[in-house]
Amino acid sequence: MAIPEWLKITPTTGIGDRTLILTPEENRGTASRECTLEAETDYGARATCRVIQEGAAEFVRIASCPESIGPSQTQIAVAGESNAGTLRFTLPSSPAMIVQDVTADGQYYRAPGDTLEIPDDPGAAGAFAFSATLVVTSTNSGVEDRNISFSIGPDGGAPSTCTVIQKGKVVNAEFTGGNLEFATAGGSKTTGESVLQVRDGIDTLRVSRGIASLGSFEAALSLEISVRLSPDSEPASSSWTDWTALHSGRPTEIDLSGHTVSAYRIRVTAPENTEEIEERKCYPLLTFSAGSGDDSGSDSVRMTVTQAGAKPDAVAGDITAASISATAGTYETPAASLSLSDEAMDMLCFDTDCSVSWITKVEVSLRYLRPSVGGGSTIVWTDWYSAYPGSCVDLTKVLAVDRYTGYKLRVTVTALSGTSRTTSFEIKFFANDRPDLGGTATVSITQKR
Repeated sequence: MAIPEWLKITPTTGIGDRTLILTPEENRGTASRECTLEAETDYGARATCRVIQEGAAEFVRIASCPESIGPSQTQIAVAGESNAGTLRFTLPSSPAMIVQDVTADGQYYRAPGDTLEIPDDPGAAGAFAFSATLVVTSTNSGVEDRNISFSIGPDGGAPSTCTVIQKGKVVNAEFTGGNLEFATAGGSKTTGESVLQVRDGIDTLRVSRGIASLGSFEAALSLEISVRLSPDSEPASSSWTDWTALHSGRPTEIDLSGHTVSAYRIRVTAPENTEEIEERKCYPLLTFSAGSGDDSGSDSVRMTVTQAGAKPDAVAGDITAASISATAGTYETPAASLSLSDEAMDMLCFDTDCSVSWITKVEVSLRYLRPSVGGGSTIVWTDWYSAYPGSCVDLTKVLAVDRYTGYKLRVTVTALSGTSRTTSFEIKFFANDRPDLGGTATVSITQKR
């Protein structure tokens, strides 16, 4: 007789009456199995026996599941065995999880959702191995550990449950204090408070700022930090620490002994913007770290600091109503306003883009106020200076100047042959070492009969 592998018969031979002992292996498949046994004597007598073994109930058993994962780890790999025709995943809603992939009985299934119906029902014949990758859709941004529990079970049967501890961060820093905007003059401003947490049992917090390029706006900023601490013995009360300077590449240490930190503020001091006429912006990086060895951690945030552009060296009014004769010669325009951002300026330079053929020369004269002996001021005009690029006037040679208040132009033109002609051009006033901060005015001149 053919004896199936799953059934052991003792004895299979002998003399005289014997009792056959049938010992089946455990049926781990869900389908029942059967066989017919036949015994025969040397004299030709025969007897048959039908053996039926019922199928097992569907089961899922998770054999491998991590005890814990890191705060930023999002994948959880599990493995086990089952005989179920359907694997049903029961996942938490907070934190949310998804099934990334499953391998069952050697077949790979990507993104099967919460329920996987396994083709051809391999569990009918016996248990099969499976593995799955689950993804936590959010990291643990806090400093407290959190439990993540999920289960995998057959359709309608008892599930197998796995609980994973997702570790909290050693340091959790956020930046919600608002970005800072400075006027051209600079000054000091303080952000609103932002969340800062450190794991219990850590006594020292280290804070540093990122390394900025030499000569950059960020490098010129001064940054200080203050943190809010609550005594462990009186958690309901809190106070802010004194301001402490932050350095690039050298952490500032803050003592947390006996206290819990909950928030921080940053005070930024910006110098006057005398360099860039356009708005300037930087993004200081702050790094918070704590702990040591395997229990160390860090978190970084960026803030945005903006400063208005520098004031032009000079603010000049436009000349829009200059009308000159048709005869060739030299003519003065009406006066226009002029003010210098720095009254201590040593050298004022000019630049004009006037390139029309009928204006052969452009000159400028400055108006200033000279204090009178008996009080008050007298209006004085300087000599005429060329207004073309490279021309400057040494303001230190004009003594006892109260302030500069205006300018006018003198243009040399050719004779007019037609009825009239009009042109416009720009003239810029700037300190000799800062042409990018020049103040520009528009000049319109009409020559007519």
